[in-house]
Amino acid sequence: MTPQVFSDVAQKVLAEHTGTPLAARWEEATSFGSGSEAAAFWIRATDDVVNIVWACPEGLKDITFFPLLGHSTFNFVPYRSIASIETRVAENIARILGYDVTGDFIVRILTNPFDARLVWIAESADAVEDLRSFLRAVLNLYITNSG
Repeated sequence: MTPQVFSDVAQKVLAEHTGTPLAARWEEATSFGSGSEAAAFWIRATDDVVNIVWACPEGLKDITFFPLLGHSTFNFVPYRSIASIETRVAENIARILGYDVTGDFIVRILTNPFDARLVWIAESADAVEDLRSFLRAVLNLYITNSG
């Protein structure tokens, strides 16, 4: 993957959400370190959540926007802070676990201390395949960079 691919895809999603807090979260996430450089990425852009996640040289950057709530977040997790990586698969597992989005496959990145986490939820067969591919990249980067 070339860095331009991630930038192009992310910019397209950002353009679809002009005037929302997603742009401010993008600015926060790209304002330091390697900016928008991505070794791997995963994007979910659905009616209930927009999630742009990328693995960069220094860690994981994650911006999220919940269109129905107007709520947005930015998280940065250095690889050395990852304590555990969990996956869960079941029909409607997102709702079962109390997340207000649809999805049958969840990846949770638990950090030290355990009170922080990243959550990625895939809502379709294609999204599950993409998220699993991204997870493999994250696991390899974690092994290489957790020092």
